[in-house]
Amino acid sequence: MKTKSCLSLTALACFLAAAPSFAVRDPGPPKKRIVPVVKIKADPDPGHLTNFQNQVGKSFFFEVTGNTTGPIWGTGVYTSDSRLATAVVHAGILGNGKKGIVKVTILAGQAAYVGSTSNGVTSSGYGVWGGSYQVEPVGKK
Repeated sequence: MKTKSCLSLTALACFLAAAPSFAVRDPGPPKKRIVPVVKIKADPDPGHLTNFQNQVGKSFFFEVTGNTTGPIWGTGVYTSDSRLATAVVHAGILGNGKKGIVKVTILAGQAAYVGSTSNGVTSSGYGVWGGSYQVEPVGKK
């Protein structure tokens, strides 16, 4: 038995030495993952979203230039007549004078809107209003 085991190890060693094609090969650097670029068709800034308030649940993409002036009511959820360019600055999505694409989702009217100051913009509070929206960033800031 002992001789058979030694022969097997010797035979295996000879086989591996004679067959370099069985050696582990370096796979090289990892392949880079290619991420496709998705272009979003964005409409121009409509100013406010009053004309969209009957489309509750739908989302739209707009190219907006942030602005710190213009009337807005609410925090996080804004009245449909709030200036979009001001709401995106208030929400921290775009800076003043910065252009970008934002996603706007139309929401039902709320019983009340809370005012606040954020990112250099002060929004006002308001009571019942028939339509509202929320904004989200698209891609990087």
